[in-house]
Amino acid sequence: MIFAAILLAFQIVIPHVDVQLPPLEVTTADIVAVLAEYSLIHEDNPTFCKQFYGLTDFDTKSISLCSRYDSARMRRTLLHEILHILYYQKGIMTGGPFEVPIDAQAEQLYLKFYGMTPVVGQPLVEQIQD
Repeated sequence: MIFAAILLAFQIVIPHVDVQLPPLEVTTADIVAVLAEYSLIHEDNPTFCKQFYGLTDFDTKSISLCSRYDSARMRRTLLHEILHILYYQKGIMTGGPFEVPIDAQAEQLYLKFYGMTPVVGQPLVEQIQD
């Protein structure tokens, strides 16, 4: 995830590459386990929020979320970061070109838990790069 953060910070756009991730069935217990292990930090820093919706640091076991967005955006971003962690726990790094499939899975989880998609239109990755 730090790699992806660096790419966004320097406005480096990765061309869409069709990458696949193994299926991951995410349960409520999985989410609770991650939140019990990782600190959740609400960032209000304009510099952070200009570059990121969220960021996971595996070394410090922390998830930072920009708190300047609406609750739907923050929930979806949290699900996105949790997916990074769940794959990381399985030994799979999901930065760079994996942001697109991670984002698609986060949207599906949001739909599963909330019964609707949080944002109509572009995927989260494309929105933050605009």
